[in-house]
Amino acid sequence: MLERRHKLLETAARVGQVVTSILDLDELLKHTVNIICSEFSFYYSGIFLVSDDQQWAVLRAGYAAPGRKMMAENYRLAVDEKSMIGNSILKQQAQIALDVAGKSPDLKNPFLPNTRSEMALL
Repeated sequence: MLERRHKLLETAARVGQVVTSILDLDELLKHTVNIICSEFSFYYSGIFLVSDDQQWAVLRAGYAAPGRKMMAENYRLAVDEKSMIGNSILKQQAQIALDVAGKSPDLKNPFLPNTRSEMALL
Protein backbone atom coordinates (compact mmCIF):
# COMPACT_ATOMS: atom_id res chain seq x y z
CA MET A 1 0.00 0.00 0.00
CA LEU A 2 2.76 2.46 0.94
CA GLU A 3 4.73 1.55 -2.18
CA ARG A 4 1.71 2.26 -4.41
CA ARG A 5 1.06 5.57 -2.68
CA HIS A 6 4.73 6.51 -3.14
CA LYS A 7 4.47 5.65 -6.85
CA LEU A 8 1.33 7.80 -7.18
CA LEU A 9 3.11 10.74 -5.59
CA GLU A 10 6.18 10.27 -7.82
CA THR A 11 3.96 10.16 -10.89
CA ALA A 12 2.09 13.28 -9.80
CA ALA A 13 5.43 15.03 -9.37
CA ARG A 14 6.56 13.95 -12.86
CA VAL A 15 3.31 15.23 -14.36
CA GLY A 16 3.81 18.46 -12.40
CA GLN A 17 7.27 18.87 -13.92
CA VAL A 18 5.82 18.32 -17.40
CA VAL A 19 3.09 20.90 -16.74
CA THR A 20 5.65 23.57 -15.98
CA SER A 21 7.80 22.84 -19.02
CA ILE A 22 5.23 22.44 -21.83
CA LEU A 23 3.10 25.36 -22.93
CA ASP A 24 1.17 23.64 -25.74
CA LEU A 25 -1.98 21.97 -24.32
CA ASP A 26 -2.03 19.10 -26.83
CA GLU A 27 1.62 18.26 -26.12
CA LEU A 28 1.00 18.48 -22.38
CA LEU A 29 -1.95 16.07 -22.54
CA LYS A 30 -0.04 13.64 -24.76
CA HIS A 31 2.93 13.55 -22.37
CA THR A 32 0.59 13.10 -19.41
CA VAL A 33 -1.09 9.95 -20.83
CA ASN A 34 2.33 8.58 -21.76
CA ILE A 35 3.63 9.05 -18.21
CA ILE A 36 0.53 7.48 -16.68
CA CYS A 37 0.75 4.39 -18.89
CA SER A 38 4.49 3.94 -18.52
CA GLU A 39 4.52 4.40 -14.74
CA PHE A 40 1.55 2.12 -14.01
CA SER A 41 1.88 -0.35 -16.91
CA PHE A 42 -1.58 0.54 -18.23
CA TYR A 43 -2.32 -0.45 -21.80
CA TYR A 44 -4.39 2.70 -22.23
CA SER A 45 -5.21 6.03 -20.66
CA GLY A 46 -7.02 8.97 -22.13
CA ILE A 47 -7.78 12.55 -21.22
CA PHE A 48 -11.18 13.99 -22.01
CA LEU A 49 -12.12 17.66 -21.86
CA VAL A 50 -15.69 18.89 -21.69
CA SER A 51 -17.00 20.66 -24.80
CA ASP A 52 -17.98 24.32 -24.67
CA ASP A 53 -21.67 23.39 -24.63
CA GLN A 54 -21.06 20.99 -21.69
CA GLN A 55 -22.74 18.14 -23.61
CA TRP A 56 -19.68 16.09 -24.61
CA ALA A 57 -16.52 14.66 -23.08
CA VAL A 58 -14.09 14.97 -25.99
CA LEU A 59 -10.98 12.79 -26.11
CA ARG A 60 -8.01 15.15 -26.35
CA ALA A 61 -5.19 12.65 -25.70
CA GLY A 62 -5.04 8.88 -25.87
CA TYR A 63 -2.21 6.41 -25.41
CA ALA A 64 -0.68 4.24 -28.16
CA ALA A 65 -2.55 2.79 -31.15
CA PRO A 66 -6.02 2.77 -29.56
CA GLY A 67 -5.60 6.40 -28.58
CA ARG A 68 -4.43 7.41 -32.06
CA LYS A 69 -7.40 5.61 -33.63
CA MET A 70 -9.90 7.24 -31.29
CA MET A 71 -8.33 10.66 -31.83
CA ALA A 72 -8.57 10.17 -35.62
CA GLU A 73 -12.28 9.36 -35.17
CA ASN A 74 -12.86 12.46 -32.98
CA TYR A 75 -14.00 10.17 -30.18
CA ARG A 76 -16.36 11.69 -27.65
CA LEU A 77 -18.86 10.57 -25.04
CA ALA A 78 -22.08 12.22 -23.98
CA VAL A 79 -22.04 13.81 -20.54
CA ASP A 80 -24.74 11.54 -19.16
CA GLU A 81 -25.12 8.42 -17.03
CA LYS A 82 -24.45 5.92 -19.85
CA SER A 83 -20.63 5.91 -19.66
CA MET A 84 -18.33 6.02 -16.66
CA ILE A 85 -16.62 9.15 -17.98
CA GLY A 86 -19.87 10.97 -18.79
CA ASN A 87 -21.37 9.96 -15.46
CA SER A 88 -18.26 11.02 -13.56
CA ILE A 89 -18.38 14.46 -15.16
CA LEU A 90 -22.13 14.76 -14.60
CA LYS A 91 -21.86 13.88 -10.90
CA GLN A 92 -18.45 15.55 -10.40
CA GLN A 93 -17.22 12.37 -8.74
CA ALA A 94 -14.38 9.95 -9.49
CA GLN A 95 -15.38 6.37 -10.26
CA ILE A 96 -13.65 2.98 -10.39
CA ALA A 97 -14.91 -0.31 -11.83
CA LEU A 98 -12.62 -3.22 -10.99
CA ASP A 99 -14.20 -5.70 -13.41
CA VAL A 100 -16.07 -4.60 -16.52
CA ALA A 101 -16.09 -8.06 -18.15
CA GLY A 102 -19.87 -8.34 -17.70
CA LYS A 103 -20.53 -4.87 -19.08
CA SER A 104 -23.21 -4.63 -21.74
CA PRO A 105 -21.65 -5.06 -25.21
CA ASP A 106 -23.21 -1.80 -26.45
CA LEU A 107 -21.35 0.09 -23.69
CA LYS A 108 -17.94 -1.41 -24.45
CA ASN A 109 -15.43 0.66 -26.36
CA PRO A 110 -14.54 -1.22 -29.59
CA PHE A 111 -11.12 0.48 -29.62
CA LEU A 112 -10.28 -1.02 -26.20
CA PRO A 113 -11.34 -4.69 -26.30
CA ASN A 114 -8.86 -5.77 -23.58
CA THR A 115 -10.25 -3.45 -20.90
CA ARG A 116 -10.82 -5.22 -17.59
CA SER A 117 -11.00 -2.24 -15.22
CA GLU A 118 -11.89 1.42 -15.64
CA MET A 119 -11.26 4.56 -13.69
CA ALA A 120 -12.53 8.09 -14.26
CA LEU A 121 -10.83 10.92 -12.36
CA LEU A 122 -11.66 14.59 -12.35
